[in-house]
Amino acid sequence: MAIRERLQSSRITGVAVAASLLFIAAIAMAIQFWPQKKPDLARQYYTVDDGQTWFSETVSHVAPFDHDGKTAVIAEIYTYDNGGKTFCPYLAKYTDDAKKRLETEIADAQAKGQPADAVPLLHDALFMRANTLVKLPGPNNPWLAYTDPRAAGIFSIHTPDGSAPDEAFVY
Repeated sequence: MAIRERLQSSRITGVAVAASLLFIAAIAMAIQFWPQKKPDLARQYYTVDDGQTWFSETVSHVAPFDHDGKTAVIAEIYTYDNGGKTFCPYLAKYTDDAKKRLETEIADAQAKGQPADAVPLLHDALFMRANTLVKLPGPNNPWLAYTDPRAAGIFSIHTPDGSAPDEAFVY
């Protein structure tokens, strides 16, 4: 018996098929429109112990900066194991000139009542690449310019267990 004939001969089957299709459509719409977890661009993770631990602070703290008597730098944090675990694959900080310029612009923005993350330089990819230093966690790893060819290996992210990372996050 063809599907069309079966649906026409049995009203219950037709209603069940229609309800199933509506249920599937509702699930698809819910997935499509469900609010996504988005990073808080006004915050950044920092570390004072070479990426072993980290803390969240506003981007108005331009790295490197003093945090409880220790030098804090940016800790790029990723998740793995479906978000169940976190790790810090590399650290970052700004050059001295960039730090001064960012601090000045953030102070100006805050004096005008604007949030620190509204500073255009923080969203200027060319400025950030040209003025950021990066390194792998560990005391013997050197700071390299973001644009240094040797830094390319730093951005090849590997989780502690060798699996693929989920995503970088700032929440």
